[in-house]
Amino acid sequence: MPAAADLPVFVFLCVSLGLLSGLLAGLLGIGGGIVLVPGLTLIIGRASGFSHDTGVKIAIGTSLAIIGFTAIASMRAHHRRGAVRWDWVAWLAPGIMVGSIAAAQVAHRLPSDLLVLAFCGFVLFSAQRLWRGSAAGAAKATGAPPEETVPASRAGLLPRLFGGFAIGSAGALVGAGGAFISVPLLRRQQVPIHAAIGSSAALGLPVAVTGALAYAATGMKDPLLAGHSALVGYVHLPALGATAVGAMLAAPWGARLAHALDRRRLERSFSLLLAVLAGWMLWRTLSH
Repeated sequence: MPAAADLPVFVFLCVSLGLLSGLLAGLLGIGGGIVLVPGLTLIIGRASGFSHDTGVKIAIGTSLAIIGFTAIASMRAHHRRGAVRWDWVAWLAPGIMVGSIAAAQVAHRLPSDLLVLAFCGFVLFSAQRLWRGSAAGAAKATGAPPEETVPASRAGLLPRLFGGFAIGSAGALVGAGGAFISVPLLRRQQVPIHAAIGSSAALGLPVAVTGALAYAATGMKDPLLAGHSALVGYVHLPALGATAVGAMLAAPWGARLAHALDRRRLERSFSLLLAVLAGWMLWRTLSH
């Protein structure tokens, strides 16, 4: 817990971070974790004085808990616009929960720098895939027929059976909602970008709930966290409360903005955001 004199600054920073993550969650379906992890690493590290290794794991666990609240607000906003593919959510959710639990066990045993490198690798790969998809779409003739969406029941076994595990394990490993995998996965199945973003917001809920509970449980085994009343395992309760408020307020705004933008702008905005943040985290890890 931050000192009393630093508490207003701590709350202000957390709420501001929550507003930014909520806006991005609604706009791009990313759950907000892609900005929460680096932001919380700085804020919690400054306030609590944990080592970099422990601070990153706390940031990841807390990010997942916050994403649970963000996902609910974002999912509801997208659902009201008919932009959630519930057939895909139902197919992918069980694998997501299994992957989230497995990833929390792995993360507990890994050095934080490996977690950050894994995060950057996944994010840069997804940014490149989305940018290529957007460029291909821009090259099509203006009068091209609309995409034929593949129902989840008719998709291949690989995306249905293993897609959820990939989303859950990657998302929980790096403290994100898994949209950097779920959006490209759904786009590959010809799900329109607005529906892919809305569905990814819904898929962020099982990632967040299962992952946060798993991080809380595994963090309780860490002797370095003993005696810290602000923590439940790797979940920082004051940061969770303050950041979640801002995130839930901003997520519906982001969803409204998403439906006002066209497909190519959303895809390119998403890919650029991923690349910039991954590069920043990679630079910070290497310099550290």
